Amino acid sequence: MQVYVTYKEILEFVKEKYNKDLLIKRVDDKQLCITYQKELFIGSIKADALLAVNKVSSQSIEMSYSFPNAILGNVFDLAIKFIQDKLPENQIEIDKDNKTIKVHLNQIEKLEKVLTYIEPTDMSFTENSIVLDVHINQ
Repeated sequence: MQVYVTYKEILEFVKEKYNKDLLIKRVDDKQLCITYQKELFIGSIKADALLAVNKVSSQSIEMSYSFPNAILGNVFDLAIKFIQDKLPENQIEIDKDNKTIKVHLNQIEKLEKVLTYIEPTDMSFTENSIVLDVHINQ
């Protein structure tokens, strides 16, 4: 079975929750480019981040990240130092050395019951959505 979440839904959620406008573009079936653009009085700045699916299991999703602009990568690494202890405990693990983000699905309370019925097996990207392949548990 496949579960789809459209980029439009994600962008609307981010806009409503954080008041930030992002762009999401599929690079290939395992990689996305997420762009944040900010208008300033001197012009606009644009920040791109690449996210790639590394591994999907019944318990977690691991992605790697990179920044085409090395300065942004350094800024992101500094930002992680400030937000690391604000992340929900045991739910999201960021490894700056390997540039990976691991989401521990089994540690997210709202997913506990869902994960008794389904088991994620893969994740990919289409032109318009994120696709999560899941196995239905018997």
